[in-house]
Amino acid sequence: MKRSGFTLIEMAVVLFIISLLILIIIPNLGAQKKHAHSVHGAAMTTVVQTQVDAYYDEFDDPQISFDKLVS
Repeated sequence: MKRSGFTLIEMAVVLFIISLLILIIIPNLGAQKKHAHSVHGAAMTTVVQTQVDAYYDEFDDPQISFDKLVS
């Protein structure tokens, strides 16, 4: 009688391939997270600078503070 199923060697090969893929993917995820944080910081800087420029254009006040921008 022949049983169908996976052999121990086939399972070991599959697990080895999966572990290699995980070892390749995990460092890339960390790099992507760092890149996303830097892009977010640059975007927020641009937004704040745009708001400062708009405030200065409207009120011509060189003493711009965060409280003035909020109001």
